[in-house]
Amino acid sequence: MKKYFVLVNKSGLPYISIKRNPKDCPLVGICSDLASAKALMKAFLESRDKGQGLKPA
Repeated sequence: MKKYFVLVNKSGLPYISIKRNPKDCPLVGICSDLASAKALMKAFLESRDKGQGLKPA
């Protein structure tokens, strides 16, 4: 089964990767399909815009 990792880069934007690299990027979640990973990424952006998510350093 393929895993999709939703990570946050240094500027605070989420992205999808099939590898857990780089290890210093915060992990938002792990999904088993691409559609779920996209939905998680969208939910992260919406929560961040409302002031509830991770803020860029």
